[in-house]
Amino acid sequence: PYGTAASARAAIAQCDTLHIYPDPMQNKLRDALAGFLHLPRELILAGAGSDELIDLIMRLVLRPGDAIINCPPTFGMYSFDAALHGAKVGSVRRDEDFGLDLVGIERVAAESNARLLFITCPNNPDGSIIEPAALERLLRLPLLVVVDEAYAEFRGENYSDWAARHDNLISLRTFSKWAGLAGLRVGYGVFPAGLMPHLWKI
Repeated sequence: PYGTAASARAAIAQCDTLHIYPDPMQNKLRDALAGFLHLPRELILAGAGSDELIDLIMRLVLRPGDAIINCPPTFGMYSFDAALHGAKVGSVRRDEDFGLDLVGIERVAAESNARLLFITCPNNPDGSIIEPAALERLLRLPLLVVVDEAYAEFRGENYSDWAARHDNLISLRTFSKWAGLAGLRVGYGVFPAGLMPHLWKI
């Protein structure tokens, strides 16, 4: 609601290379993000908002007929993109306090052989979070867990460093919310090292 910071608007106004296509390897941005996150740049990939990264993840992981797990009420792009990729959506509704139904997620994962689980933390629209012990439990499932942390800066904590330590966890972040830069479409993610070569191909 406060708009873009004056310093960001000034930096954009002083940019004289907007007519030049950007570096496809995103070197300057990934270097800056590596310093910001204190993580290796080799694990970081930027996209046109985290929406593009959600699509890239599904392109990489899903085949038509595969399943994802979604935990509504939450961000709408997971089920939307799943439909575009011909995937089924196993919905496990949050409880009355917007907490995750861990038993329900585990049941649907077993029944559907889901390949992806999307968790928004803090959740949109209610701001609920997933506690570390609950995330550790879900990481034992035989699927890829995507934690969408678009609002992480408002929480003050995040799971980005976990993605560097777990081979089945992705952390998605964005400049849209905390930096007020939604119109510039800059999102990024921290990915397991084994996925990076394949994401770069896409």
